[in-house]
Amino acid sequence: MIHDIALLDTAQCNQSAVNLFLSVNAGDPSADIDFSSQTFEDKTKYSGYIQETETWNSTRVQVVEVSTLISSQPYTVTLETPLLFLSSFCTNLESSNASAVALRNYDEYYNLGAVKLSESHRQSWKQLWSEGGIEITGNLRLAQRVNASLYAILSNVRSDWPFGVSPGGIGTNAYNGHVFWDMETWVYPSLLLLQPSIARSLLEYRIQRVPRAIQKSSFYHLSGAWFPWESAFTGVECCPFNGGKNTEGLLEIHINGDISFACMQYLRCQVDPVPFLEEGGKNIIEQVANFWASRVRYNGTFYLIDNVQPPDESAGRVNNSVYTNSIAALSLTNAISVLEMLGEAPPAAWSNIANNLLIPFDTTLQGHPEYEGYNGEMINQADTILMQYPLGIKMSEAVAHNDLSYYQKKTRKNGYFTGDNAYSIAWLALNEYDSGVQQYRRSFSHIRGPFDVWWEKVRGGHSHFITGAGGFLQNFIFGFGGIRILTDTLMIDPVGLPDADGYLFRHVDYKGKTFDVSFDKTSGLTIEKSLNTMICVNTGESKYQINAGQAATFTVFPVYIE
Repeated sequence: MIHDIALLDTAQCNQSAVNLFLSVNAGDPSADIDFSSQTFEDKTKYSGYIQETETWNSTRVQVVEVSTLISSQPYTVTLETPLLFLSSFCTNLESSNASAVALRNYDEYYNLGAVKLSESHRQSWKQLWSEGGIEITGNLRLAQRVNASLYAILSNVRSDWPFGVSPGGIGTNAYNGHVFWDMETWVYPSLLLLQPSIARSLLEYRIQRVPRAIQKSSFYHLSGAWFPWESAFTGVECCPFNGGKNTEGLLEIHINGDISFACMQYLRCQVDPVPFLEEGGKNIIEQVANFWASRVRYNGTFYLIDNVQPPDESAGRVNNSVYTNSIAALSLTNAISVLEMLGEAPPAAWSNIANNLLIPFDTTLQGHPEYEGYNGEMINQADTILMQYPLGIKMSEAVAHNDLSYYQKKTRKNGYFTGDNAYSIAWLALNEYDSGVQQYRRSFSHIRGPFDVWWEKVRGGHSHFITGAGGFLQNFIFGFGGIRILTDTLMIDPVGLPDADGYLFRHVDYKGKTFDVSFDKTSGLTIEKSLNTMICVNTGESKYQINAGQAATFTVFPVYIE
């Protein structure tokens, strides 16, 4: 963490130096870490261990901070020499000698000076932006909001640090810093095609915690892996039970399907899926299928999943959530395809369960009730329509329209912005452009200045809501951009933005090939191969080969990248 104080003579007052008196406001002692301090000539080291671990035998993490010592004497700041204040951090997760590493890093970085540190910081961000991003033309304000949203996500995740991301990020204590389904369902998809190494890191967080998920499932006499609703360092369930008031850790089991679905999406973007499967992807997909197979109940006609809480948490405890049952069936079907691809025989029960899971349907309304017994109650957030996006469950256009129209009216205006972007994306997929745009524009009420920070609710809720930023970006990639990750191809079916000239998805990464995808209302869709090797584009009638450095423009959609 770096702070520098520089003197700029913008008013041309010919003052070459100023004196500053600084004081330390350390705040209240930490309730979580038993810090002690050691002062050196020019710096102070703070070191301590967390007071309480997640489990009785989990690692007691040590945190070390080395910071510039604040002098009681005045500082002189000149035009040529800024002041530099630096803090270096290290934990025993990174090194068994965290104190020595923090001290060494502090000296190394401080000796570089403010100018070189600032330049290094800018170059690192420049490199990260160059790896993939979204550009908007013809609307600067929209471009700022899009880039602020991507910046919010990238500031909270790293490809080399697989510890997931909480809905409130690392800048707040929202949700206790725990990891939810938000990561796989709302944050991860926007990274998958533009920042695949970071997306892989998010999956690695789950892969490393499969043993804990298996333990949870076994504790409740079930098979496979039951991932926690709230996960943190160890992977045990961290949802506070609160005297039985918080039941999500026992009921909101759709998270298992959400994680398996994310793994399948990553798998389909790989030129060779076997390495990812061998590195833990297969284990997640297979163990989640085992969980669902042990969690269902057969009533002689259908398989049922009782006692669950759907994405619309205001519903409480219900039976046969349409989203939960849909993603359970999809998890089983995907697991079957993975094992068959590897030449293994899946359990025969998986196919039987997947094909006969009860998916609630109202023949009178010609739509899907949110759960068995749903009677038109208001809901907190998108739920049933998640069948259309992101799951892509097959249904008639009439039923899809009915679901969207019905539940959009039932969604509370001051509910949680968790997945509400799915309404706009699903409307656009039905070619109902005006309805999609109307819902898309609602999202802007959750963005607040001056830095375009996302808020969980229009009124109240948590700030720095990374979930909202991720959902917002999906509007562009999967909504207006019309991108879908299919079994063997990448579909692109774009439409124009209502408030901009066009958009560009920079350095899309799909099956080892990198290319740019742009769309504007005048020329249509352009695909440009930016790096070596070629890509094949299938329009359904013809195939086109685009070599490195070449571009092709299309005016009939969709097209498919093979």
